[in-house]
Formats: sequence, C-alpha cells, structure tokens
Amino acid sequence: MPCDNAIVLSLQETQVKKSIKSAQGQKRVYHTIRGYTGLRLRIRSENVEFQHLYTHPATIKCKEMTLGLYLALTFELARQAYNDNLSLLAQGIDPIAHRDNKRIEQTNSLNTTFQDVAHYWL
Repeated sequence: MPCDNAIVLSLQETQVKKSIKSAQGQKRVYHTIRGYTGLRLRIRSENVEFQHLYTHPATIKCKEMTLGLYLALTFELARQAYNDNLSLLAQGIDPIAHRDNKRIEQTNSLNTTFQDVAHYWL
C-alpha cells in the first residue's frame, strides 16, 4: 500500500461493525478494503469515513482524500469514487484539485450575488 504507516487491517464489508466496536478505545485505526489498493476505512472516535490514499502525480507525495462518511457513502459508491480517482490519476490529474475546481465552478455558476439578482430582476 502506498505510504501508509498506521495500523492497517484487511477488511470485508461484513466485518465493518465489528471493527468499529473493536477500535473504540484507540485514537485512529485504518482498515484497508480488500482488493482496492489505497482505499481504506478510517475509524477515529465517532467518525468512520472512507479514504483514498494515493501518490500525487506531480509531486510524488502521499495524499489522503476523504471520500465520505460511512453509512452516508456505501461501499459501492466508495469503490466507484476510488475508480474515478484512479482514472484521473492515470491522466496525471490530482483528484483533490479536480474536486476543488468542480466546487469552485459550481459556486460560480450559481450567480447569487446581489448584483446578479438585481440585474436579472430589472
């Protein structure tokens, strides 16, 4: 697994709840998702979230991208987001920068400033 130095255990979907209960006393535990290098479940205190650990295409540094909270994001959706990230990395695009650019574009497309609303109304 790329650049991982924490507690790592291999995990299947049926073991998630058991792993969450067993990790309650620890600060942070990472569980890898079997068959998906870099996709893992991070368990810390009350938060359980999917993460994608990858190497940045330009800087060759280890990066962690949070995909979403467990239960709000299913295993299937986490795997889909992981595969989408892999396709971006194959093109030399950083998934975090791509996500941030999409958010900026969505914000800019809303046109909800007072000036825009007043112009539309007039």
